[in-house]
Amino acid sequence: MLQQIVCTIVISICVSGILMVGSVRSQEQLTGKINERYLGIAFTIPEQWTGYKTDIGYLMVSETQKGFILVMQHGYNSVSELRGAAREVIADDGGTLLQPEGEPEAIGNSALGMHYTGYVEYQQAKAYAIGLISSHGGGVTILTAVEPQTFSQTYIDLVKNIARGVEFSKPEIPPVVDEWKNSLSGMRLTYMHTYSSGTSGGFSDRIVIDLCPDNIFSYSSSHNLSIDTGGAFGYNHGNDGGAGSWDIISVNGQPALQLSFNDGSLRQHMISFENNTFYLDNRRYFRTREAQCY
Repeated sequence: MLQQIVCTIVISICVSGILMVGSVRSQEQLTGKINERYLGIAFTIPEQWTGYKTDIGYLMVSETQKGFILVMQHGYNSVSELRGAAREVIADDGGTLLQPEGEPEAIGNSALGMHYTGYVEYQQAKAYAIGLISSHGGGVTILTAVEPQTFSQTYIDLVKNIARGVEFSKPEIPPVVDEWKNSLSGMRLTYMHTYSSGTSGGFSDRIVIDLCPDNIFSYSSSHNLSIDTGGAFGYNHGNDGGAGSWDIISVNGQPALQLSFNDGSLRQHMISFENNTFYLDNRRYFRTREAQCY
């Protein structure tokens, strides 16, 4: 349940600590019921807690209680998947090491609860999370974390109360998904990045993605590295490629380019458009109507 989910939480919320909370306080403050129809999830923010929408979910903080609560989507489709992932240790290089305590707790037929203890950003912490499965696929995780001396049944009850009020529905397709699908059909996406240090060498990266109208794509990338150490010159060249089918999907309500390669691998790239500039995963790509389709 939590290897995928809590790692994201720890890196994006816990390790950032006050900086993360401070960054969201300038956004809209949310209370009461939240209905994410594009995610197919609805839940209610507890009284005396305030919610803020972030890139990975809804963060809730309180003026009267320490710690935080996070509600976010997950991609697991069965309780057995949740159970296996819940038993894994969660660690990163930023001073986070959370170990599961005991075994996952069954909550009804489609949810599990799990306790964690350890460190977040080198500080002791306790966490509790519940993962729920939606009948429409995927689900939601609700997690609370706070310093050990403050952790109590109150935090567990908060998470359980939120979980009892979660409502799942079939996710609606955001209009922007169809808009991007129509806009990118028949387009070539090109990423180029070069660097030169003058006398000591440099490197260049190039990625080309052809998106054909029949939802077939071709992908190619090249990487060139040259190093001049004075009297010796090194050169390295690498290529990667593939083909398959493409689609535009919704990830947490945001459009993403999904590439399903013929070898069974899958890649997803978040789409953004700012100042008339197109981005995949914050990398600028040029769009031209020259997709090579056969």
